[in-house]
Amino acid sequence: MPKAASQTNRAWRNARASLLGTLGIAIFAASLAACGNMIPNATVASASSIAPAAGEATIVFVQPTKPYLIHVLDAKGQLVGQLYTKSHTAIHVPPGPVRLYCFVQGLQADRLDGNVEAGKVYFASASYFNEFSCVALNPRSNDNRWALKDQWVRGTPNLALDSQKLPEATRVLGDPMVYMRRADARVDGMDAPHRAERTIQPNDGLTVP
Repeated sequence: MPKAASQTNRAWRNARASLLGTLGIAIFAASLAACGNMIPNATVASASSIAPAAGEATIVFVQPTKPYLIHVLDAKGQLVGQLYTKSHTAIHVPPGPVRLYCFVQGLQADRLDGNVEAGKVYFASASYFNEFSCVALNPRSNDNRWALKDQWVRGTPNLALDSQKLPEATRVLGDPMVYMRRADARVDGMDAPHRAERTIQPNDGLTVP
């Protein structure tokens, strides 16, 4: 195939993918609006530091790409964090085994597992590219994501849950097991490499983020 024709085909494919992605987001937003039960954004801007905290581990979730409202649940189904558009948020957990669930309402749910140590900061990224995923962010991450960690955190606002907005978000959330079961079925069915992407190891934590 001539070079010019090849470039034209590539440009057409890229344009088509972009259009389909835009249409998908529009349809997704319209379907949620029609349902009338969107989980509200309960976040506020936070000036809190993501520095290590004594006696607990900190897991920083960052959304560097699509403008979604991402919800984070703990292993008991409690809403412990949200990401709204491009942003990051810090979630504090006890040291030891950890399990967190992430989902976008109307799309897939995902799950992180692992072990964390007190006084360390861990990172995870939540994003949508062909499908929603929430993966651990560490030196083993694919696509050079670890090298982009500082840029993503510095370039996005830090959000926290507003205690006055949280009760309504929890009420609309309803039964968290709906999302947790969805994530369990998805992750438990994955092969070893994909499950490893969703696993936090104790030595992944930083004492100086």
